[in-house]
Amino acid sequence: MKRSLLLVVLASLLLAACTPSESAIQTAIAQTQTAEAELNRKIQAAIAQTQKAAYTLVPTYTPTFEYKSIPSIRSTKTAVPPDPKSNTQPTAFPIPPTVSHPVLDITIKVVNQCAEQHTVIFNGPVRLKYIVAPGETKEWQGAKGTYTWTVDGIVDGTQELFVSVWTLTLCY
Repeated sequence: MKRSLLLVVLASLLLAACTPSESAIQTAIAQTQTAEAELNRKIQAAIAQTQKAAYTLVPTYTPTFEYKSIPSIRSTKTAVPPDPKSNTQPTAFPIPPTVSHPVLDITIKVVNQCAEQHTVIFNGPVRLKYIVAPGETKEWQGAKGTYTWTVDGIVDGTQELFVSVWTLTLCY
């Protein structure tokens, strides 16, 4: 009986010696709270970085080739000299391309893969304004040249556009 009592007391002492002290518990709690605060700070920084990089610009160069045959013009009427009494002016030719009338020879697309609507404005040889709903793609004809674009009033980029189709993807 004395031996079993002695054995029980010895086992109790060993178990008491294995439990952590109050100061060790407090130290572990403090370290856990510090690590949790650091993890939350890193998560918030990653979220801010992701929101800052929400507009990823990926120009997609898709050359398009279109072959058209030029129709021949054949007149079935004979030419009649103009009437000197007539006051009509000859037909004006189309206005040649100038700075105020650039040639619209490229397509600029805006693809909105975001969850919200965005307004994109291109300023360059021509000014193009896109209001693009979520999941929508809009395209306008533009002229080759250097453009600066803004997304919701924030300047996002400047680039020379010279390919036949140029695409700006939001929230890629």
